[in-house]
Amino acid sequence: MTWYKFYIFLLIILTFSLVLIKAKVTVSFCIDPYTKYNDVFKTVVEEFNKHSEKNNLDIELKLTSYTDSIASINLPEILSSLGDNDDTYDIIVYDTVYLNTISPYLLELDEYLPKNLTDLYSSKKNKMLTYHNDHIRGLPLLIYYSLLFSNNIYLQRYNMEVPRTWDQLIDTTSYILSEEQKRGNKDLTGYTALFPDNNISLSSFYQFLYSYRDNMNDNIPEYTSQNAKDAMNKLIEIKNKISNNELFQMSKTDVLQQILEEKTLFTHFYNTIRLPHYTNSILPGKKEGISASRIGGYNVGIYKKISEEKLNPSLEVIKYINSKQFQKDLIINKLGHTTSIEELYDDPEVCENVNINCDILKNAQYYSMLQDEHNKDYYILQDTNEHKKTFNDKALPLIQDLLNGKVSVDEFLSKSSEISGTYLNYDNKFYKFLFIFVILYSCLHIL
Repeated sequence: MTWYKFYIFLLIILTFSLVLIKAKVTVSFCIDPYTKYNDVFKTVVEEFNKHSEKNNLDIELKLTSYTDSIASINLPEILSSLGDNDDTYDIIVYDTVYLNTISPYLLELDEYLPKNLTDLYSSKKNKMLTYHNDHIRGLPLLIYYSLLFSNNIYLQRYNMEVPRTWDQLIDTTSYILSEEQKRGNKDLTGYTALFPDNNISLSSFYQFLYSYRDNMNDNIPEYTSQNAKDAMNKLIEIKNKISNNELFQMSKTDVLQQILEEKTLFTHFYNTIRLPHYTNSILPGKKEGISASRIGGYNVGIYKKISEEKLNPSLEVIKYINSKQFQKDLIINKLGHTTSIEELYDDPEVCENVNINCDILKNAQYYSMLQDEHNKDYYILQDTNEHKKTFNDKALPLIQDLLNGKVSVDEFLSKSSEISGTYLNYDNKFYKFLFIFVILYSCLHIL
C-alpha cells in the first residue's frame, strides 16, 4: 500500500508539472529574402526572442521567407494561392507598395491591438501606409523617404544656399557649373533626378507632380490642370538646363555611385545613406512652402488565416516591436533607420542621432502612391495587380518618351489622362456630379 501511495503522489506531481509548464509557441516572421533590410529583420527577431526569454513569454519568433526564388517574388499572388485552411504564415513583413493588394489577406489590426499603440501611428503620413478600407492592415516597422542631397563643397565655395524651389535649383546649379567650367572642372554634373526605366520613375513622376500643388493641403494636380502642364514643362527645363537624358535616367545604383564619388551638385535620393560632404534637405517645389517627398517602408501585418493558438502570441510580437521604446532603442539608435512614430521626432535623444533629421521628418510633405486611395479624390492605381500592371506598362514608356523628347508636354498629358481614365476613382466630385446629372436627366425624360 505504501508503494501504491508513493506512485499516486508521483503521478499527481507530474500532472501538475505538465500543467504548469507551458509549451513554447513558435511564430513565423515572414520576409522577402531578397530585400536589403534582411539584417534589420534578423536583428528584430533576435531582440524579440531575448525579450521573450527574459519575460517568460514562451514565444519564439522564427525568421522565414515567403518565397525561395527571386523569380517568384509576388506576395499578393503567393497569398492568393493558399488554401482556406493554410496557416503557413503568421506575421508578414511587406513593402508598403503591397498594402492595397494584400490587405484582403491580413487581419484588421485596429480590432485587436490596444488603442494607445495604434494612436502612435495615427498621423496622416502613417494612414497613407497602413489603412485600407478604413482599417489598419499593418504597422510600419521602419520607413524611408526621398530628399535632396546638396554638395556642400560647392555650395560653401560659392556661398550659395540649398534651393527650396525648382527655379532656385536651376539658377544655383547653372551658376556653379558655369564657374566650375571656368576653373577647368568638366567632371561636375548638375542634377540627377532618379527617373530610371522602371517603377521608380513612376514614383518620381508623381512626386514631382505633387510638388506643383498651389497649397500644402491640396491633392495632386490632375492631368488636365495648368499645374500639371507647368510641372511637366519645368521638369523638361530642369533636364535641358542642368542635367541630361543620361543623368535623368540613371539607375538607382548609378545615382548612388555618383553621390559617393561626389561628382554631382544635387541629387534626388533616399534617406537610406548619409555622407559627410552632402546636406540633406526637403526636395524643392513649385514655390517656397510647397514640396514633395515620396514615403515608403515595411509594415508588419498578421495573416488572416492565422491559427487561434498563434494569434495572441503574434499580437504580442507586434505590440513589442512597434512600441515607442523598441522603435527608439533598436530601429533608431542601434540600427540607424527611421521610425514612423512622430512623437519621437520631438525627443532630444533621437534628434541627436546622426541618422535622423527631425526637422525634415516633421516638415516634409509626404507623398505615397497609396495616398490617392486614402484621399478618395484622385485615384491613380486600382486595387488589383492586373490593373496596376496594365497602368505601369503604359505609363512608364510614356514618361520616358516625354523625357526623351518623343512627345510634347500637351501630348503627354493628354495620353496620360486617357491611360489613367480607367483608374480614376468615381468618388471624384466631378464624377459624382456627372452621375447625379445623368440620373436626373434620365428621370425627367421618363416622366
